[in-house]
Amino acid sequence: MVRALRRVRRRGLNNVRIFSGDARFIVRNVVPDGSLERVIVNFPDPWPRRRHAQRRLLSRTFFELLAARLHPARGFLSLTTDHTGYYNFARLEAASTGYFSEDVEPAPEGALQTRWARRWLEANKTIHHVHFHRRSAPDVSPPRLTIVTMQHSLLRGKLDTVKAVDKHAVTSDGVTVVVTEAYRHVGDPALIFPTIVEEDDLRQFVLVEARPKGDDEVIVGIKRFGQPLSTPGLNLAVVTVAELLEQHGLEVVSRHY
Repeated sequence: MVRALRRVRRRGLNNVRIFSGDARFIVRNVVPDGSLERVIVNFPDPWPRRRHAQRRLLSRTFFELLAARLHPARGFLSLTTDHTGYYNFARLEAASTGYFSEDVEPAPEGALQTRWARRWLEANKTIHHVHFHRRSAPDVSPPRLTIVTMQHSLLRGKLDTVKAVDKHAVTSDGVTVVVTEAYRHVGDPALIFPTIVEEDDLRQFVLVEARPKGDDEVIVGIKRFGQPLSTPGLNLAVVTVAELLEQHGLEVVSRHY
């Protein structure tokens, strides 16, 4: 990202925005309907193992979402890849939606200037290229992620009674929360719970903090680290940690979620 930003600045471009994260989240929650003219997917990670295939970007779900966000007359996605399996997978997934037509053609020169593209060309690998043109879109636009007020919980008890926490997972209303562990910083009485939150097209890695408040109270909330998005999943993360602490003898006295 730093290298890309330097190139943008050297060329004096003012119409470029850079985002490091999941493209599915950006397309679902940031991009307006009918506003994208072109999406370029250049040599994506093919996730070749069968058990990892669901992580591929160009799935039916993403094509259905993209159909709503692409411009009705000019919108299309172009894919360039050296991986035949992913290339065939993407074509089948796009066709299964009924929203796209395709044009298979040689990769344009601009798509072959990256380090990886040059490496594959030197290795005489076949480079596949296809345009997926939007023909129609879902009748109902895919919903956007809900943003909510960040919540917390107040408990009665002492954190020094918590000696160890096993990995714990909870799923509710399409949201999955995984609390991986708990640790203390040296000299700090607070407990930190690294937590994975998955909901819709968004995965967040957050820190849930349990911190003493007074002599016999503990407050649980999201630690302000990494600017997490305030979603229902983060509230469930707070709930999950509070319930874990209940298992260690603390008592929830106030639930602000």
